[in-house]
Amino acid sequence: MSLIKKLFVFSLVLTTVLWSFGGLSVVNAAGNYGAGSLLAPEGVKDAAVYYIGSDGMKYVFPDVKTYNTWYTDFSDVVKVSIAELDMYEDGGAVTYRPGTKLVTHQNTAKVYAVGPGGLLHWIPTATVAEDLYGANWGSMVMDVIPGYFSSSYTTGSDLSDMYPTGTILKMGEDMYYVDGTDVRPFADADAFEANGFAYANLITVSSVSAYGTGESVTGEESELSGFMPGESNGPVVVDGNLTVSLYQTPEEVNLPVGSPNDFLGFKLAAGSAAVSVEAITLTSYGLGTSTEIDNVTIYQDGLKIGTSKNINSDREAVFNFSSPIEIAANSSVMLTAKATLVGASASETYALGVAEAADVVTGGSVGGSFPVQGNLMTAVSATIGAVTLTSPDTSNATVNFGEDNVLLASFTLTTSSTEPLLWETARLRNGGTNNADVVNNLRIEVDGDVVDEGVSLVDKYVNFDMGNLLIAKGDTLTVDIYGDIGVASVNNTVDLYVDSASDFIFMGQTYGFGVQISSIAIFDAAGDGKTITLASADFTIDMDKTATPSRDVQSGTDDVVLATISFTSNGEDATINDISNTAGTDGDFYISGTGLAITEVSNFELRDTDTGVIYDITETVSTTLPGWTLAMADEISLAAGVTKTFELRVDLSGSTDSTPIDDGDTLQVTLEDGAMNVTGDDSDATITDITPSSIASGIATVRGAKLTVTTVALTNKSIVGGAGTVTPIVVYKAGLEVGDSSDLTLTSYQVDADDTNYASFTDDNIAQLDLYIVENTVSRLLKSTSNDITTDGAAGAYINFTSLNSTNRVLKAGVDVELEIRAVFASTLPTTGAFELEAVNTAGNIIVKDDQNTDVTETIANALTDSRLVTLAAEGTLKAEILTTDIKANDDMYILAGSESTHGRYLAELKFTTANEAIKLNDLALQQYGDSTGADVKLVKLYDSTGTVVAYKSPTAAGYVHFEEADFLNNKNVLAADEATSYFIGVLTKTINADGDAEGTATFDNGIQYGFASSAALAVFTDLAANDAVKATGVDSGSDIDLVEDTNGGAAEVGDYTIASTKSKTASTTGSILTVITNDMANGTLSGGNNKIIGEYKFVFANGLNRTSVNTELKAQLRTLILTLATSSGVGVTGVQVYIEGDAGNLTTAVTGVTGTATVDLTTLDTDTNLVDGTITLVVIADLAVVGADQYVQTEIADLTTDFTYNGNNGTSGANWSNARLDGISQVTGATLSN
Repeated sequence: MSLIKKLFVFSLVLTTVLWSFGGLSVVNAAGNYGAGSLLAPEGVKDAAVYYIGSDGMKYVFPDVKTYNTWYTDFSDVVKVSIAELDMYEDGGAVTYRPGTKLVTHQNTAKVYAVGPGGLLHWIPTATVAEDLYGANWGSMVMDVIPGYFSSSYTTGSDLSDMYPTGTILKMGEDMYYVDGTDVRPFADADAFEANGFAYANLITVSSVSAYGTGESVTGEESELSGFMPGESNGPVVVDGNLTVSLYQTPEEVNLPVGSPNDFLGFKLAAGSAAVSVEAITLTSYGLGTSTEIDNVTIYQDGLKIGTSKNINSDREAVFNFSSPIEIAANSSVMLTAKATLVGASASETYALGVAEAADVVTGGSVGGSFPVQGNLMTAVSATIGAVTLTSPDTSNATVNFGEDNVLLASFTLTTSSTEPLLWETARLRNGGTNNADVVNNLRIEVDGDVVDEGVSLVDKYVNFDMGNLLIAKGDTLTVDIYGDIGVASVNNTVDLYVDSASDFIFMGQTYGFGVQISSIAIFDAAGDGKTITLASADFTIDMDKTATPSRDVQSGTDDVVLATISFTSNGEDATINDISNTAGTDGDFYISGTGLAITEVSNFELRDTDTGVIYDITETVSTTLPGWTLAMADEISLAAGVTKTFELRVDLSGSTDSTPIDDGDTLQVTLEDGAMNVTGDDSDATITDITPSSIASGIATVRGAKLTVTTVALTNKSIVGGAGTVTPIVVYKAGLEVGDSSDLTLTSYQVDADDTNYASFTDDNIAQLDLYIVENTVSRLLKSTSNDITTDGAAGAYINFTSLNSTNRVLKAGVDVELEIRAVFASTLPTTGAFELEAVNTAGNIIVKDDQNTDVTETIANALTDSRLVTLAAEGTLKAEILTTDIKANDDMYILAGSESTHGRYLAELKFTTANEAIKLNDLALQQYGDSTGADVKLVKLYDSTGTVVAYKSPTAAGYVHFEEADFLNNKNVLAADEATSYFIGVLTKTINADGDAEGTATFDNGIQYGFASSAALAVFTDLAANDAVKATGVDSGSDIDLVEDTNGGAAEVGDYTIASTKSKTASTTGSILTVITNDMANGTLSGGNNKIIGEYKFVFANGLNRTSVNTELKAQLRTLILTLATSSGVGVTGVQVYIEGDAGNLTTAVTGVTGTATVDLTTLDTDTNLVDGTITLVVIADLAVVGADQYVQTEIADLTTDFTYNGNNGTSGANWSNARLDGISQVTGATLSN
């Protein structure tokens, strides 16, 4: 029998730029992203995806087939600039994941198995293939592009009867990883899934006896979970015990001031030894004031760790962890840093990062490419949702040990009318006794509905998962928190409060930004709410409903724990003589419930949880209610103050028993104080002071299986044709709560389009729909389908997913997961509009079976609730504006000929606002409206908010400039969807007569001013027509985005660019420019006399390479200095003169101060002297008459818009600059002389 070879014909669209860097191999990546990161160039459709290897190099996925052997979706791919990608050496191509496929190529008949690093193992015969991979082994064969086959794979040994390294095997219920001649057992399913393995790739075998037994796989291991470049010879050694790198860090966006949002995502990866991280220091970056970054908070797996910190004046926030972050060997943790911009100035930029290795405190060394910095976020002023906290309950209470269902805290939340909010998490701190046993089984209710329960107090905090609870805009909610009091110490307290506004996480549903509680001042410290004080009697009984909560149990199960009961003698050693149901009203010990029959429950017993000792219980059928009264006759000894804990267990009858317990039957244990017969060992007296008077367990409900579906509300989303091609769009999400009693198999799942928003939910609009199960961030594909949407005309539309993946559709008992529907939209949308998907409570819409293949009737908790409003638009929209309101572009300026615009001194802001999709700028035409020309301007540049150049081009002779796609750097002409992107106009000017500069043609005092090109100006460009100053294309839709000049006045609207009459600020060219004025004199002693120095001011001028027409150095001419004189009543100032330090004999004409000022004519200095460059110091002298003590005199240049004048052109022509225009300096105060 000859080998079977499957040929695959596929179309590959791949854009890859390969750079050669020689043979250098490094351990740490030169870029910002660490090993295991997935990167793709931003703004590029169908972009290649790269994997950052353990050697710090980048490896391209040659096609989607290879990618899919490693990952189920593209959700972890980070879009980065080309500049970022160029920071990584090219390592080659990623190979097929070991153990997933067999490979061949079109120029060979050989078929190979793949090992780590692309090591090939030839399968010599079909018999070997069938023995190892089964009769359908041919379906595993995939074609590799021949070029990649020869360059990326290497040849290893042939296969015979052993599997290659990387294969995953299943024998019975056990799973193994083949590692050479050994197999390594997976400790559990979590270890299997943590390494990204798919159950579909398991090969079932009858024995693994031919292999040795290696070390168990207990968690994620980098050499198992990720692509290992080259042949793998064991774990990769990293530089340091811990490596820090970026991981899913947020993209650069505009953030509303006051909105808490993600700033930084980073990974901490341990090497071959476990690591404890004790502290992390985060540093702020960007041009914004560092102290405007508040409530910096670190999260791990969605839970806050440590406390929130504000960035200090040293640009740092230090986080010390009372409980260190523990990272197992060869594994990693992902952290997210959120922060809020408070009082930030619009358009300023902010970022967070880890500056250096020393900023991560561990017991070992730390490696990484530092700084590990997130993207810059730009502050904007915007109105988003808001929420306020009011009316905390302040009524205190005293309760006994063991009391259940105690109200611990209550308050009110009110949302603004701007947008609905999604409540993600809530965290409260216990300001009372730091003892986790003081309270347990906490739950949170909103308007009486339980949102989360069974939560414990950990390290003083309780964390509630609010499950994206949707809160309507303008709504007021009552929030109550309850718990069961434990057994602790008398006068222990529970005092819950909100420690930080960042402890409650809300997301605006409409705008998609974080929303922070406006103030927690009334509930931010111990004593602001309820204080619960614990009291105790001589003896305490308690029912631990955290250990044994209300839950589902399955019939036919033995040793079912119905209750966890604890006993504590508080005053003396004691003996429980017996526990029995008595005739008294307060002496009951029984099991009650619904539907119970005599023989449905048996083998009643108490089990000591510490020793395992069993105490038999005698049950008697109750005469008053369904259930049994109980009696335990054995003695139990208790040491004073020591708690003993017991489980009450029973056996439940099953389907093979004569009277099986019925589905829906319930059981609950009750114990009252009167049932306890306790004697004090010292006093030999009966102890009767027992609290609480009664305790009850959670309710155990007999159920075969259960599935509860809760639709999750998501933020609204607008899309155009082609959306989701790279990263599919989540259009529906639901939480699946799986009961405790049985695994479930999801057979089909149907969602319907909302009756009022359904017309756009069609096969014509949606090219592909994928159904996923997401468990702990790991996605499992259930079904990918096309052309399966059913439309009912005017009635609506729906999609029914059937024939689901047999492995991935299994839902584990007691494990809650999420279900997502992800869409890829057609490149062209025949219809626009909107749709919303929802689960409908109709029989057959969701089909699920238990482990006995019996149908399970699901519960839809919020049927007809829409998950996400998806709006389909024919194409994106764009608005383009020229603005001069930003602080970096709101002033006229001087610019030194031959120099470039400095950061913060730009002509104007170009603000582009997109909607529905990313937009690509194809053409941008700017017109010169000043009196400068191409003779003055060498380049017109565009800068982003950080000062980075994003585009540049030489102007025409008239000074006009036409930016085209090729003029933008790093695809910066691609504008992100649904955002405002700001670029700033700057220039590089030509010199004035610089020696040897053929382009030194600039003219002094020519004004540079730009705006969008008018229709008349557009005629200069042969390829642009009227209204073509801004031309763009939708990235997803491919449609031309038409913009026209806004001629209606006012602000530009969608589809407009600012009218040509709106212009930038003006930059005037100068041959010499003043850069700094400072006081250069220390305070001193005042004395009378003539020619006393009363002030010294340092001036710094720059003239670059500029020359006069006769090729002499072009200097600044000093013109006028106006000094403000402040004196006490006993000081007279006359004869004010100025000289340049070092030339005291060359003085200006003396002047006398008039109404407190002295105007000095600096042109009265010698002609050559008042022409200056570089640094000079003007010394101010005067005749002083001083009468009496406690007198003073002080000089000041009080107003730099008028009080100093110079000429930047040797004083020969043009304007004299009377406005210094120095950034951040409006006045300079001199020294004070006093006696």
